[in-house]
Amino acid sequence: MPTTKRTNKTKQNPQQTSQNPKHLAQKLTQNSLDSALSKASKNLILSIESSCDDSSLALTDIDTYALIYHRKISQERAHNVYGGVVPEIASRLHCESLPLVLADMKAFLSSGGEISRESDSCESDLRDENPFGAIRAIAITTQPGLSVSLLQGLMMAKTLCVSLNVPIISVNHLIGHFYSLFIGKSYATMPMSVLLVSGGHTQILEANRADEFVVVASSKDDSFGECFDKVAKMLNLGYPGGSIIEQYAKKYKKITKAKEVNSKNGLNQSDDLCDLSPLPLPLKSNKELAFSFSGLKNATRLLIQSFLDSHASGVKSDIKSSARTKPKSSLDFASNHTSSTASNFASSPARTLDRESILSEREIAHICASFQEAAISHICDKLTRYFVQKLEKNQPVQTLGIVGGASANLTLRSAILGICERYGAELILAPLEFCSDNAAMIGRAGIEEYLAGNFSDTRSLEISPRNECPHLKI
Repeated sequence: MPTTKRTNKTKQNPQQTSQNPKHLAQKLTQNSLDSALSKASKNLILSIESSCDDSSLALTDIDTYALIYHRKISQERAHNVYGGVVPEIASRLHCESLPLVLADMKAFLSSGGEISRESDSCESDLRDENPFGAIRAIAITTQPGLSVSLLQGLMMAKTLCVSLNVPIISVNHLIGHFYSLFIGKSYATMPMSVLLVSGGHTQILEANRADEFVVVASSKDDSFGECFDKVAKMLNLGYPGGSIIEQYAKKYKKITKAKEVNSKNGLNQSDDLCDLSPLPLPLKSNKELAFSFSGLKNATRLLIQSFLDSHASGVKSDIKSSARTKPKSSLDFASNHTSSTASNFASSPARTLDRESILSEREIAHICASFQEAAISHICDKLTRYFVQKLEKNQPVQTLGIVGGASANLTLRSAILGICERYGAELILAPLEFCSDNAAMIGRAGIEEYLAGNFSDTRSLEISPRNECPHLKI
């Protein structure tokens, strides 16, 4: 039985290690599949991902590790009006979207796709009758995630297993994110350290072996991505908040650059908005390896409140001390033009505000940039502490990977690249296309389980909203 090649340290690979995060973003396409599509593919794993709000299916070649097919239907527009994922809506949309993607996959295989039919006559006849004849197993995300979403994917996986008479493979979603670093690769670098930042998790993991992942640090409350979503909701910017806040932070940089140009030209402008508000750095004096974003989230709420209070009073506030100002009332920044269902998320007696008529674009950019700076500084502070602790144990970090939906933040990538360079570690980045939830990473993780013979019982396999994976030690 073939085994996965693992090395202590990989050579620099431009497809994995990005010395410039922007360069990586420019290389991506909507459906960037492996160039091995034209090769024969006789043994495939069909993988399914439905742990949250993305309905995704993929086909991965067991022999070559090549990604043959990958499609995803996102639910972002459906959840945008609510400022976050509504589990019941997510479940219903999975029920609609998963069959659509499966039908597209079937059409891909039925038309020949890139699947070679140069096998023996018996297998060729089977494929003519059954487009899924090359599938040897079904890999499905079973934990952690939203129960109602996980169930939709599991029901499809079980149905396919019974219909095709193939085994089922249970994949932990967090371990799946680790393998997003090695989609299309016949190796996985182990041991290595991993920073997982997503809408549901903020963790530092150590991938020691394919069957041993250790959580060495996690968030005490909100996750990195979740905090971005909640701040975006406070400002009524939409969902998901990560990319929106990042764009507003970029606008802030343009404002500061314009001020510098004007200053050089002798045009002195007094504008406090060009100086970031000093939001508190969470757990700064705590030596514990842990993350926390609830305090930062509240400090950002107070900053927003100070701007609203200054507009209400008509007096310019001192934004440098506004983060410590106690608000006069509780506010919910839900849009006043959303549906009646969405408005139910506004807590009484909170007021419903249209932030566009109150906060200017420059003020929003200032708030977003201040928040993002503090959130990333917190990540870097704890990650640096981790590097130092490993160094003190004479176990320096040689390789660090960044995974998860929030790892697509280019400012975060640049900041962590600086830490890796300082401590002589190699940085491995997942392509932006595979940072968020996707079935391709589940398929890549599924290959490891398939080769190890780790199959589950199709009838008794269940989902779990929490981590219950024996490979993942907390």
